[in-house]
Amino acid sequence: MPDPSQVSTPLARSTGAIFCFFAAAIAISAVVTGWKLGLRSAKREIRPPIAPVQIFAVSGNSMAPTLIGSARQIVCSHCEHPLTVDADSIPTDSMPAPNSTLACLHCGKRFMPSDFENASALPADVVTVTTIDPRQLSRGELVAVTWEDQQHVKRLVGLPGDTVSLDPASDDRPRILINGQRVEDLLAPTQSPRVDVSSDLMRWHSLALPSSWLRSTSNHWSSKNALDIRESEWIVYRHQDPHNAGRDGPVLDDYPMNTSVRRKLSPVDRLWLDASFRSDFALNVQVAFWTPEGHRLHESHLPASSSGFTTLTACVWDAAASENQPVSANLPIAIRIAGDTETSDTETSEVTIEGLSVSRSVEYRLNRHHDRSRYPFTLSENECFVLGDNVPISVDSRTVGPIHLRSIQGTCHPLALTE
Repeated sequence: MPDPSQVSTPLARSTGAIFCFFAAAIAISAVVTGWKLGLRSAKREIRPPIAPVQIFAVSGNSMAPTLIGSARQIVCSHCEHPLTVDADSIPTDSMPAPNSTLACLHCGKRFMPSDFENASALPADVVTVTTIDPRQLSRGELVAVTWEDQQHVKRLVGLPGDTVSLDPASDDRPRILINGQRVEDLLAPTQSPRVDVSSDLMRWHSLALPSSWLRSTSNHWSSKNALDIRESEWIVYRHQDPHNAGRDGPVLDDYPMNTSVRRKLSPVDRLWLDASFRSDFALNVQVAFWTPEGHRLHESHLPASSSGFTTLTACVWDAAASENQPVSANLPIAIRIAGDTETSDTETSEVTIEGLSVSRSVEYRLNRHHDRSRYPFTLSENECFVLGDNVPISVDSRTVGPIHLRSIQGTCHPLALTE
Protein backbone atom coordinates (compact mmCIF):
# COMPACT_ATOMS: atom_id res chain seq x y z
CA MET A 1 0.00 0.00 0.00
CA PRO A 2 1.38 3.45 -0.87
CA ASP A 3 2.27 5.84 1.90
CA PRO A 4 -1.08 7.44 2.85
CA SER A 5 0.68 10.76 3.48
CA GLN A 6 1.67 10.90 -0.19
CA VAL A 7 -0.67 11.89 -2.97
CA SER A 8 -0.35 12.09 -6.70
CA THR A 9 -1.58 15.53 -7.41
CA PRO A 10 -1.10 17.54 -12.26
CA LEU A 11 1.71 20.03 -12.05
CA ALA A 12 0.60 23.15 -13.85
CA ARG A 13 2.46 23.84 -17.04
CA SER A 14 4.02 26.82 -15.29
CA THR A 15 4.69 27.11 -11.59
CA GLY A 16 3.79 30.78 -11.36
CA ALA A 17 0.35 32.19 -12.09
CA ILE A 18 1.21 33.69 -15.45
CA PHE A 19 -0.84 35.79 -17.80
CA CYS A 20 -1.74 35.96 -21.44
CA PHE A 21 -1.79 39.73 -21.92
CA PHE A 22 -4.56 41.52 -23.79
CA ALA A 23 -3.91 45.26 -24.11
CA ALA A 24 -7.17 47.01 -23.35
CA ALA A 25 -7.96 50.46 -21.99
CA ILE A 26 -10.82 50.86 -19.51
CA ALA A 27 -13.09 52.38 -22.15
CA ILE A 28 -12.51 49.48 -24.57
CA SER A 29 -14.74 46.49 -23.92
CA ALA A 30 -13.15 44.17 -26.49
CA VAL A 31 -9.88 42.35 -25.92
CA VAL A 32 -7.46 43.40 -28.64
CA THR A 33 -4.43 41.10 -28.72
CA GLY A 34 -2.08 39.21 -26.46
CA TRP A 35 1.07 37.20 -25.81
CA LYS A 36 1.94 34.54 -23.32
CA LEU A 37 4.40 35.40 -20.58
CA GLY A 38 5.77 32.02 -19.50
CA LEU A 39 8.42 31.31 -16.91
CA ARG A 40 11.02 30.58 -19.58
CA SER A 41 9.53 31.80 -22.84
CA ALA A 42 9.12 35.52 -22.14
CA LYS A 43 11.77 37.52 -23.99
CA ARG A 44 10.30 40.95 -24.43
CA GLU A 45 10.70 43.70 -21.87
CA ILE A 46 7.84 44.28 -19.48
CA ARG A 47 6.76 47.90 -19.77
CA PRO A 48 4.62 49.88 -17.32
CA PRO A 49 0.87 49.64 -17.97
CA ILE A 50 -0.27 51.96 -20.75
CA ALA A 51 -3.80 52.36 -19.40
CA PRO A 52 -5.40 52.65 -15.97
CA VAL A 53 -7.04 49.25 -16.45
CA GLN A 54 -5.89 46.32 -18.54
CA ILE A 55 -7.28 42.83 -19.08
CA PHE A 56 -5.40 39.56 -18.69
CA ALA A 57 -6.32 35.90 -19.15
CA VAL A 58 -4.77 33.64 -16.53
CA SER A 59 -2.38 30.93 -17.73
CA GLY A 60 -1.31 28.32 -15.19
CA ASN A 61 -2.89 27.25 -11.92
CA SER A 62 -0.61 28.62 -9.21
CA MET A 63 -3.47 30.78 -7.90
CA ALA A 64 -6.03 27.96 -7.77
CA PRO A 65 -8.63 27.77 -6.36
CA THR A 66 -8.96 31.56 -6.61
CA LEU A 67 -8.00 31.80 -10.28
CA ILE A 68 -7.91 28.95 -12.79
CA GLY A 69 -5.91 28.74 -16.00
CA SER A 70 -5.82 25.55 -18.08
CA ALA A 71 -8.34 23.15 -16.55
CA ARG A 72 -10.93 20.47 -17.25
CA GLN A 73 -13.96 19.28 -15.30
CA ILE A 74 -14.73 15.61 -14.81
CA VAL A 75 -17.71 14.08 -13.02
CA CYS A 76 -17.36 11.16 -10.64
CA SER A 77 -19.44 8.24 -11.94
CA HIS A 78 -19.99 7.03 -8.36
CA CYS A 79 -21.18 10.12 -6.47
CA GLU A 80 -21.74 12.45 -9.45
CA HIS A 81 -19.73 15.29 -7.95
CA PRO A 82 -17.73 17.44 -10.39
CA LEU A 83 -13.98 17.82 -9.95
CA THR A 84 -11.79 20.47 -11.55
CA VAL A 85 -8.34 19.23 -12.52
CA ASP A 86 -5.38 20.55 -14.45
CA ALA A 87 -5.79 19.95 -18.18
CA ASP A 88 -2.57 17.91 -18.24
CA SER A 89 -4.24 15.16 -16.19
CA ILE A 90 -6.74 14.44 -18.96
CA PRO A 91 -5.77 11.54 -21.27
CA THR A 92 -4.55 12.40 -24.76
CA ASP A 93 -3.23 10.40 -27.71
CA SER A 94 0.25 10.64 -26.21
CA MET A 95 -1.01 9.82 -22.69
CA PRO A 96 -3.96 7.46 -23.15
CA ALA A 97 -4.32 6.41 -19.49
CA PRO A 98 -5.07 8.85 -16.66
CA ASN A 99 -3.07 8.93 -13.46
CA SER A 100 -4.26 5.88 -11.55
CA THR A 101 -4.10 7.66 -8.19
CA LEU A 102 -6.60 10.37 -9.09
CA ALA A 103 -9.45 9.98 -6.59
CA CYS A 104 -12.73 11.80 -6.03
CA LEU A 105 -12.29 13.99 -2.98
CA HIS A 106 -15.94 13.44 -2.00
CA CYS A 107 -16.30 9.65 -2.09
CA GLY A 108 -12.70 8.46 -2.53
CA LYS A 109 -13.45 6.43 -5.69
CA ARG A 110 -10.53 6.10 -8.09
CA PHE A 111 -11.27 7.59 -11.48
CA MET A 112 -11.34 5.18 -14.39
CA PRO A 113 -10.54 5.92 -18.05
CA SER A 114 -14.27 6.03 -18.82
CA ASP A 115 -14.69 8.94 -16.38
CA PHE A 116 -12.48 11.09 -18.60
CA GLU A 117 -14.37 10.54 -21.84
CA ASN A 118 -16.76 13.44 -21.27
CA ALA A 119 -14.32 15.81 -19.54
CA SER A 120 -15.20 19.38 -20.44
CA ALA A 121 -12.72 22.20 -20.95
CA LEU A 122 -13.12 25.18 -18.64
CA PRO A 123 -12.36 28.70 -19.85
CA ALA A 124 -9.40 30.43 -18.25
CA ASP A 125 -10.28 33.07 -15.68
CA VAL A 126 -9.87 36.68 -16.77
CA VAL A 127 -8.77 39.52 -14.51
CA THR A 128 -8.54 43.27 -14.77
CA VAL A 129 -5.35 44.93 -13.58
CA THR A 130 -5.77 48.43 -12.20
CA THR A 131 -2.74 50.64 -11.70
CA ILE A 132 -2.31 51.87 -8.13
CA ASP A 133 0.28 53.53 -5.97
CA PRO A 134 1.97 50.51 -4.33
CA ARG A 135 1.93 52.28 -0.98
CA GLN A 136 -1.87 52.24 -1.06
CA LEU A 137 -2.04 48.45 -1.28
CA SER A 138 -3.73 46.41 1.45
CA ARG A 139 -2.88 43.00 2.80
CA GLY A 140 -4.71 40.17 1.06
CA GLU A 141 -5.16 41.91 -2.28
CA LEU A 142 -4.39 40.15 -5.55
CA VAL A 143 -1.61 41.97 -7.38
CA ALA A 144 0.10 41.81 -10.77
CA VAL A 145 3.81 41.62 -10.05
CA THR A 146 6.86 41.38 -12.31
CA TRP A 147 10.11 39.56 -11.73
CA GLU A 148 12.66 38.10 -14.14
CA ASP A 149 10.87 39.96 -16.96
CA GLN A 150 7.67 38.01 -16.45
CA GLN A 151 4.31 39.03 -15.06
CA HIS A 152 2.45 37.03 -12.41
CA VAL A 153 -0.61 37.33 -10.23
CA LYS A 154 -0.04 36.70 -6.51
CA ARG A 155 -1.60 37.51 -3.16
CA LEU A 156 0.00 40.31 -1.16
CA VAL A 157 0.51 39.07 2.43
CA GLY A 158 3.51 41.00 3.77
CA LEU A 159 3.75 44.81 3.81
CA PRO A 160 6.78 47.08 4.39
CA GLY A 161 7.95 46.75 7.99
CA ASP A 162 6.33 43.33 8.54
CA THR A 163 8.37 40.48 10.01
CA VAL A 164 8.13 37.17 8.16
CA SER A 165 8.88 34.04 10.20
CA LEU A 166 7.99 30.35 10.50
CA ASP A 167 5.75 28.57 12.99
CA PRO A 168 8.04 26.46 15.20
CA ALA A 169 5.13 24.16 16.06
CA SER A 170 4.58 23.16 12.42
CA ASP A 171 5.80 19.96 10.77
CA ASP A 172 8.50 19.73 8.11
CA ARG A 173 6.40 22.11 5.97
CA PRO A 174 6.20 25.00 8.47
CA ARG A 175 3.42 27.56 8.30
CA ILE A 176 4.39 31.11 7.37
CA LEU A 177 3.80 33.81 9.99
CA ILE A 178 3.47 37.56 9.46
CA ASN A 179 4.19 39.51 12.64
CA GLY A 180 3.71 36.29 14.59
CA GLN A 181 0.31 35.40 13.09
CA ARG A 182 -0.56 32.73 10.56
CA VAL A 183 -1.17 34.21 7.11
CA GLU A 184 -4.58 32.56 6.81
CA ASP A 185 -5.64 34.10 10.13
CA LEU A 186 -4.64 37.56 8.90
CA LEU A 187 -6.70 37.11 5.74
CA ALA A 188 -9.75 35.60 7.42
CA PRO A 189 -12.53 35.47 6.87
CA THR A 190 -13.25 37.80 3.93
CA GLN A 191 -10.04 37.27 1.95
CA SER A 192 -9.37 33.66 2.84
CA PRO A 193 -9.56 31.41 -0.25
CA ARG A 194 -11.33 28.09 0.27
CA VAL A 195 -10.71 24.56 -1.01
CA ASP A 196 -13.55 22.01 -1.14
CA VAL A 197 -13.18 19.10 1.30
CA SER A 198 -16.44 17.14 1.10
CA SER A 199 -20.15 17.45 0.43
CA ASP A 200 -20.78 13.74 1.00
CA LEU A 201 -23.80 13.36 3.31
CA MET A 202 -22.68 9.84 4.26
CA ARG A 203 -19.78 11.30 6.25
CA TRP A 204 -22.23 12.87 8.73
CA HIS A 205 -23.49 10.84 11.70
CA SER A 206 -25.83 11.43 14.62
CA LEU A 207 -24.23 10.90 18.02
CA ALA A 208 -27.56 10.14 19.73
CA LEU A 209 -28.94 6.60 19.91
CA PRO A 210 -31.80 6.49 19.26
CA SER A 211 -31.83 9.69 17.23
CA SER A 212 -34.73 11.89 16.20
CA TRP A 213 -32.70 12.79 13.10
CA LEU A 214 -33.13 10.72 9.95
CA ARG A 215 -30.63 10.78 7.10
CA SER A 216 -32.26 10.64 3.69
CA THR A 217 -30.76 9.33 0.48
CA SER A 218 -31.83 12.61 -1.14
CA ASN A 219 -29.02 14.53 0.56
CA HIS A 220 -30.64 15.84 3.71
CA TRP A 221 -31.24 15.23 7.40
CA SER A 222 -34.73 15.73 8.81
CA SER A 223 -36.67 15.48 12.04
CA LYS A 224 -40.41 15.00 11.77
CA ASN A 225 -41.09 16.50 15.18
CA ALA A 226 -39.01 19.44 16.30
CA LEU A 227 -39.94 18.88 19.93
CA ASP A 228 -38.18 15.52 19.78
CA ILE A 229 -34.81 17.10 18.98
CA ARG A 230 -32.80 16.94 22.16
CA GLU A 231 -30.07 19.49 22.78
CA SER A 232 -27.57 16.64 23.08
CA GLU A 233 -28.28 15.43 19.53
CA TRP A 234 -25.21 16.50 17.62
CA ILE A 235 -24.65 15.57 13.99
CA VAL A 236 -20.90 15.22 13.44
CA TYR A 237 -18.68 15.18 10.37
CA ARG A 238 -16.32 12.19 10.23
CA HIS A 239 -13.52 12.89 7.76
CA GLN A 240 -12.49 10.00 5.53
CA ASP A 241 -9.22 10.33 3.63
CA PRO A 242 -9.82 9.60 -0.09
CA HIS A 243 -6.09 8.90 -0.48
CA ASN A 244 -6.03 6.31 2.31
CA ALA A 245 -8.85 3.98 1.26
CA GLY A 246 -11.45 6.14 3.02
CA ARG A 247 -10.03 5.56 6.48
CA ASP A 248 -10.80 8.07 9.23
CA GLY A 249 -8.23 10.81 9.62
CA PRO A 250 -7.75 14.57 9.90
CA VAL A 251 -8.51 16.92 7.04
CA LEU A 252 -5.35 17.39 4.95
CA ASP A 253 -4.08 20.18 2.72
CA ASP A 254 -5.07 18.41 -0.47
CA TYR A 255 -5.40 20.42 -3.68
CA PRO A 256 -7.65 18.30 -5.91
CA MET A 257 -6.46 20.16 -9.01
CA ASN A 258 -2.84 19.07 -8.52
CA THR A 259 -3.36 15.49 -9.61
CA SER A 260 0.27 14.79 -10.61
CA VAL A 261 2.21 16.50 -7.81
CA ARG A 262 3.48 13.91 -5.36
CA ARG A 263 4.10 15.34 -1.91
CA LYS A 264 3.44 14.88 1.77
CA LEU A 265 0.09 16.19 2.95
CA SER A 266 -0.23 18.12 6.21
CA PRO A 267 -3.22 18.40 8.59
CA VAL A 268 -5.30 21.59 8.40
CA ASP A 269 -7.53 23.13 11.05
CA ARG A 270 -9.18 26.24 9.58
CA LEU A 271 -12.48 24.79 8.38
CA TRP A 272 -15.79 26.10 7.05
CA LEU A 273 -19.30 24.67 7.00
CA ASP A 274 -22.10 25.57 4.58
CA ALA A 275 -25.61 24.22 5.13
CA SER A 276 -29.25 25.05 4.39
CA PHE A 277 -32.14 24.81 6.86
CA ARG A 278 -35.90 24.67 6.37
CA SER A 279 -38.37 25.05 9.22
CA ASP A 280 -41.59 26.93 9.88
CA PHE A 281 -40.16 28.30 13.11
CA ALA A 282 -36.97 30.09 14.05
CA LEU A 283 -33.92 27.97 14.84
CA ASN A 284 -30.93 28.48 17.06
CA VAL A 285 -28.11 26.57 15.41
CA GLN A 286 -24.74 25.77 16.96
CA VAL A 287 -21.66 24.63 15.03
CA ALA A 288 -18.65 23.28 16.93
CA PHE A 289 -15.15 23.25 15.42
CA TRP A 290 -11.99 21.45 16.50
CA THR A 291 -8.66 23.31 16.37
CA PRO A 292 -5.30 22.50 18.00
CA GLU A 293 -5.79 25.60 20.13
CA GLY A 294 -9.06 24.28 21.52
CA HIS A 295 -12.74 23.85 20.69
CA ARG A 296 -14.72 26.72 19.19
CA LEU A 297 -18.49 27.29 18.97
CA HIS A 298 -20.44 29.28 16.38
CA GLU A 299 -24.05 30.26 17.10
CA SER A 300 -26.63 31.55 14.62
CA HIS A 301 -30.32 32.46 14.91
CA LEU A 302 -32.10 31.50 11.69
CA PRO A 303 -35.55 32.85 10.82
CA ALA A 304 -38.50 30.63 9.94
CA SER A 305 -38.36 29.43 6.33
CA SER A 306 -41.09 26.87 5.73
CA SER A 307 -41.39 27.81 2.04
CA GLY A 308 -37.69 27.65 1.31
CA PHE A 309 -34.22 27.18 2.77
CA THR A 310 -32.10 29.56 4.83
CA THR A 311 -28.36 29.30 4.21
CA LEU A 312 -25.82 29.16 7.02
CA THR A 313 -22.08 29.69 6.59
CA ALA A 314 -19.87 29.19 9.64
CA CYS A 315 -16.10 29.15 10.08
CA VAL A 316 -13.51 28.88 12.81
CA TRP A 317 -12.92 32.64 12.87
CA ASP A 318 -16.51 33.60 13.76
CA ALA A 319 -16.70 30.96 16.50
CA ALA A 320 -15.92 31.65 20.15
CA ALA A 321 -13.63 29.59 22.37
CA SER A 322 -15.54 26.79 24.06
CA GLU A 323 -15.02 23.56 25.98
CA ASN A 324 -16.26 19.97 25.99
CA GLN A 325 -17.66 19.96 22.47
CA PRO A 326 -18.03 16.59 20.63
CA VAL A 327 -15.23 17.32 18.15
CA SER A 328 -11.71 16.02 17.57
CA ALA A 329 -9.08 15.95 14.81
CA ASN A 330 -10.99 13.18 13.01
CA LEU A 331 -14.43 14.62 13.89
CA PRO A 332 -13.64 18.29 13.27
CA ILE A 333 -17.18 19.72 12.91
CA ALA A 334 -20.46 19.10 14.71
CA ILE A 335 -23.86 20.77 14.34
CA ARG A 336 -27.03 20.83 16.45
CA ILE A 337 -30.28 22.67 17.05
CA ALA A 338 -29.94 24.40 20.41
CA GLY A 339 -32.53 23.92 23.18
CA ASP A 340 -34.07 27.40 23.05
CA THR A 341 -35.56 26.96 19.59
CA GLU A 342 -38.77 28.93 19.20
CA THR A 343 -41.35 26.34 18.13
CA SER A 344 -44.62 27.13 16.43
CA ASP A 345 -48.09 26.06 17.49
CA THR A 346 -47.86 22.74 15.73
CA GLU A 347 -45.96 19.97 17.46
CA THR A 348 -45.15 18.14 14.23
CA SER A 349 -43.08 20.80 12.56
CA GLU A 350 -40.35 19.25 10.44
CA VAL A 351 -36.79 20.54 10.44
CA THR A 352 -34.68 19.79 7.37
CA ILE A 353 -30.94 20.26 6.89
CA GLU A 354 -29.41 19.81 3.46
CA GLY A 355 -26.35 20.78 1.46
CA LEU A 356 -23.89 20.06 4.28
CA SER A 357 -20.57 21.02 2.72
CA VAL A 358 -17.15 21.20 4.35
CA SER A 359 -14.31 23.30 2.99
CA ARG A 360 -10.97 24.49 4.30
CA SER A 361 -9.00 27.68 4.07
CA VAL A 362 -5.72 27.69 2.18
CA GLU A 363 -2.82 27.32 4.62
CA TYR A 364 0.39 29.01 3.57
CA ARG A 365 3.51 26.94 4.22
CA LEU A 366 7.04 26.42 3.04
CA ASN A 367 7.62 23.41 0.82
CA ARG A 368 10.48 21.04 1.52
CA HIS A 369 12.79 22.59 -1.09
CA HIS A 370 12.45 26.14 0.26
CA ASP A 371 15.37 27.70 2.16
CA ARG A 372 14.42 28.11 5.82
CA SER A 373 17.68 29.73 6.86
CA ARG A 374 16.56 33.18 5.69
CA TYR A 375 13.75 33.32 8.28
CA PRO A 376 12.92 35.38 10.23
CA PHE A 377 13.46 38.65 8.41
CA THR A 378 11.84 42.09 8.33
CA LEU A 379 10.68 43.70 5.09
CA SER A 380 12.26 47.04 4.26
CA GLU A 381 10.24 50.16 3.50
CA ASN A 382 10.28 49.25 -0.21
CA GLU A 383 9.58 45.52 0.04
CA CYS A 384 6.56 43.23 0.19
CA PHE A 385 5.97 39.47 0.44
CA VAL A 386 3.66 37.69 -2.03
CA LEU A 387 2.33 34.13 -2.16
CA GLY A 388 0.31 31.96 -4.55
CA ASP A 389 -2.88 30.31 -3.29
CA ASN A 390 -1.92 26.98 -4.85
CA VAL A 391 0.77 26.59 -2.22
CA PRO A 392 2.44 23.35 -3.43
CA ILE A 393 3.27 24.58 -6.95
CA SER A 394 3.42 28.37 -6.79
CA VAL A 395 6.67 30.24 -7.43
CA ASP A 396 6.52 33.31 -5.22
CA SER A 397 8.41 35.12 -2.43
CA ARG A 398 9.26 31.78 -0.82
CA THR A 399 11.51 31.19 -3.84
CA VAL A 400 12.46 34.62 -5.20
CA GLY A 401 12.44 36.48 -1.88
CA PRO A 402 10.80 39.81 -1.05
CA ILE A 403 9.45 41.84 -3.98
CA HIS A 404 10.28 45.51 -4.51
CA LEU A 405 7.19 47.71 -4.50
CA ARG A 406 8.05 49.08 -7.93
CA SER A 407 7.59 45.55 -9.33
CA ILE A 408 3.85 45.68 -8.57
CA GLN A 409 1.93 46.72 -11.68
CA GLY A 410 -1.48 47.00 -10.01
CA THR A 411 -4.32 45.17 -8.28
CA CYS A 412 -6.12 42.23 -9.90
CA HIS A 413 -9.87 41.66 -9.91
CA PRO A 414 -11.66 38.67 -11.49
CA LEU A 415 -13.78 39.67 -14.46
CA ALA A 416 -17.16 38.01 -14.87
CA LEU A 417 -17.63 37.11 -18.52
CA THR A 418 -21.05 36.66 -20.10
CA GLU A 419 -21.78 34.77 -23.26
